[in-house]
This record gives sequence, C-alpha cells and structure tokens, in this order.
Amino acid sequence: MYLEEDQTDGSIALHINVNDSHDPSAVCGIVQRAAAESLRGHWLRFSIKMDTYGRVPGEAGMWVRVDPEAGDFLAFRRALVDGEMQTDRSQKLSAQVPIYSNASSIGFGFYLQEEGKISLSDLQVTRESSAESASEDIQSYLSEIHEILQDHSINKNSIEWDTFWADTLVDAHGAQHIEDLYQVIPQILRRLGDRHSSFSPAPQRANREQPSENEERPDIASHLLRNRIGYLWMPGVSGEKSLSQAYADYLFRKVQELTDDGATGWVLDLRGNGGGNMWPMLAGISPILGSGVVGYFIAPDESSMQWEVAHGESRLDGEIRSAVAVPKPDLKLQDHQPVAILAGPTTASSGEAVVIAFRCRERVKQFGSKTRGLTTANNGFELSDGSLIALTVSSFADGCGTTYGGTLNQDYEVGQSEAAVPSVEDPAVEAAVEWLKEELDNRGN
Repeated sequence: MYLEEDQTDGSIALHINVNDSHDPSAVCGIVQRAAAESLRGHWLRFSIKMDTYGRVPGEAGMWVRVDPEAGDFLAFRRALVDGEMQTDRSQKLSAQVPIYSNASSIGFGFYLQEEGKISLSDLQVTRESSAESASEDIQSYLSEIHEILQDHSINKNSIEWDTFWADTLVDAHGAQHIEDLYQVIPQILRRLGDRHSSFSPAPQRANREQPSENEERPDIASHLLRNRIGYLWMPGVSGEKSLSQAYADYLFRKVQELTDDGATGWVLDLRGNGGGNMWPMLAGISPILGSGVVGYFIAPDESSMQWEVAHGESRLDGEIRSAVAVPKPDLKLQDHQPVAILAGPTTASSGEAVVIAFRCRERVKQFGSKTRGLTTANNGFELSDGSLIALTVSSFADGCGTTYGGTLNQDYEVGQSEAAVPSVEDPAVEAAVEWLKEELDNRGN
C-alpha cells in the first residue's frame, strides 16, 4: 500500500496493491479517525472515487463508523465495489451516517481483501442537516410520538428528553412523507433502552386485522406422563379475540381432562412461549395456579396494578381480562399439587409473566435456562395515521412483591432437545418428572 502524487493535477491518490502471496483471510487498507463532538445533530456523507485494475476477486470498499465515548458503536455503514468487475473500472462509492448527541468519534476506512489493486481519490465529506427543516406533517408526527414516549415510557425518568428529541430529528433525516418514517421509528424506540417496545405501521396492522378464514385449534399439547404427571406445552397466543378465547378454553379443558385421568403433579412447558396475551394463559391454567393475587405491573412512579386469577378468570385490578367459556360446574383446584415450570431463552414477555405468576405458589420448582428477559408490560398507543406503538410502560412483579425487569433464572439449569415440542425424553422434562416423583413420594399429592 502506498501514496502517490498524480502528475497531471498534483492531487494525492491512495493505492492499495495486494499481490498473490498475500494471506487471503487478511485485509489491507487504511483507517482514519476524527472527533465527532462539533458534528452532533447532523449527518455526514462520505464519498470517494475508487478505481480497480483488472479482476478484484475479493471484497473492496469503504466503511464509516460512529462511536460513543464507551460502549457499542452508534452507526456503521459500508459501500462495496461491484463484485462482478473483471476489467479496469472507476466507481463512486458513498455512505451516510448519523451523528447522534453522544457521538465521540468517527472512523472511516478503505480496504481490499485478497489480491488486486485499487486506487482511491477525490474523498469528499459533506455535512447535512437533520430533520429540523422537514415538513409540518413530519414535524407534527414526530412530536406526537415524542409526547407519547415522554409521558409513558418505563424509562421516562432517566432519559434526557431534549437530547432524545435532537436524536429523533437526526433519525428522521431525509423523510419526505410520514411513510418514510416507518423504517426509522424502530430505531427511535430502541434508544428508549427497554428492549421491548415495538412499532406496527398502519398497512401492516390492516393486514393483521383481516378476519381468519379458518381458525385452528390452539397449538397446546398435553400428555399424561409416568407417575401420573400431567404435561402441558403452553405456546404464546396473540391476535384476534376469538383465538385468545379458544386458547383459554382449550387449556382449561386440558387441565380438567388430565385431572380426571389422575394427574397429581404438573409439568408446565413454557419454552416455546414467546409472549402475546398473558390473560388467556392465566385464565386457562388457573385450576393449577390457584386463586388470588399472583403478580403486579409496577409503573415508574411505583404505582401498581394487580394480576388476579379465580375460577377460570384472570383479572387486572378486579376487571376481567379473560374468562373461560367452557362448562365448569365442579371446578377442581389443583393448587396444592406440585408443579415444575420449564423455561428458557425463547420464553419471553407474557410467557415470563406466567413463570412469575407461579413464583410465590408453594411446591413449585423451575427447570431449564435463563429466559429472554422481557419481564415488562407494553401498552398500545395508536397514532394519527393508524399505526401503533407498543410501548413498554411497567415492570413485572410477583405476588410477593419482588420486581423483575430482566431475565429469570431457574432453580435447576437443564438443557433441552431440538424438538419444537419436546418429547418425554427431553432432558428438562426428565429432570422435572424426577423432582415431581420425589416430591410426591415425600409429601403426597
């Protein structure tokens, strides 16, 4: 790699030349860094002329990266030369990056992998403004979002909102229409730091709300294992009200059927439960969970709303959120029987809420591995164009008052099989059955 003066106009060009003895796994190039503080609130566009000579079999291009003073990078962009080029050719590469309020440095570089030769010249760096000059519609829509986040986010008390707004304008750079913002709103929500908020554009919501042509039975699996152990695979549930109702009814019936078949202990498998609507889950499993307060939503101001279950119903602060519609004239509570909860990395959100609901119940142990860590609640806020922000507004707490907000550890760390619905030979199921057998032998049902 060497610098060379162009004899025709006196400009400086950078040449990267890699011969065939070069290690193909290595990369040759040049890197520069610059301070970012004076550029905050803007976008930078890097462009350069890249000439290739003959065939370039490996990757060649430029990259730009924006870093804070500490932590993960804030933005990273690449621009690559055409990989099909076989002859001498000239290309203009460009990449844009946002410079957020916590940006500390900007790094950029040019590189060539494997053998070949490239020349770089005419580097230009252009500063572009944020969305401060955007249309009134764009500004109004961003303000609508900002007000919702500032009023309701679970992290509202720890966010510097003037800075957040400045970064929102950076995110919205270049937007001409509200639809142009759909791809940047998830980035705005990520900066809240709650890991759980999400955005559904209006067209996507319209497609989801089309009525189902055929409503399938909930994907709940049930088995009576050895030693009279009832096994229930409880996936997540979301979508139409009718599906949530079918879920609660079907789960409740399966609990009653296994009880009638003689189940005296329970394995509740939540490893495939990625969340959705927690209320039909709690209503359906209520004969095993028992009656009373089983958890809370805790807001940033420490106010709380309690989760209750009773007789095939789940309630939030006394208001029924889900109730089974199947006959239950002789409801049999199994809240004295031992329960093994199975959970893991795919157990998230409402799935984790079910785990937490059992935390203060007697004769319960948890098996598997750490959960996803979305032990927070989202509320839906509809925007003026029909889009929806599902915003994280509170943390989960168990019936004893312990507040969560991150991953849930298990009493027994156990692996699992690769099956979508684990078989009875699954290691976690086996460990749970062994504990239940010992519990039943020692204390009965």
